[in-house]
Amino acid sequence: WFEEGRLVAFIIGSLWDQDRLATEALTLHKPCGSTVHIHVLAVHRTFRQQGKGPILMWRYLQYLRCLPNV
Repeated sequence: WFEEGRLVAFIIGSLWDQDRLATEALTLHKPCGSTVHIHVLAVHRTFRQQGKGPILMWRYLQYLRCLPNV
């Protein structure tokens, strides 16, 4: 995630196609999955202090189409 040309956060995650996560979810991505497996969410300290961490997570979940657009 870039803002004003600076890397402010990165997220590594995947979609999974079953209700329960399994070990395979660490390495496989199921494009039509309904469960999100977040591996990493790292937000720069300045942006965490501004409260942008949850916003970035919400946008990521929208990107994966796991949450409705608001």
